[in-house]
Amino acid sequence: MSQVTPPRIEKNPEVRARIGISRSTLYRKIQEGTFPAPISLGGRATGWLDHEVTAWINAMAAGKSDEDIRKLVKSLVAIRHEGV
Repeated sequence: MSQVTPPRIEKNPEVRARIGISRSTLYRKIQEGTFPAPISLGGRATGWLDHEVTAWINAMAAGKSDEDIRKLVKSLVAIRHEGV
């Protein structure tokens, strides 16, 4: 039997360390639609799904355009809602 691993959630400092940008740049990218928004963990806590951050890093490394990144972000968010 194949085991499904649950997604790992990364908090803000870990995400920023992985992608190498400041907090303000991270939230600007979210506003522009070029980085996935965090998910609510309850109360004021938020975090990012590690596979979404990894997909974004891979797209950036591949030299994707901002428009391609926006499409990627939209598809990642759509996939989130399919699992509900």
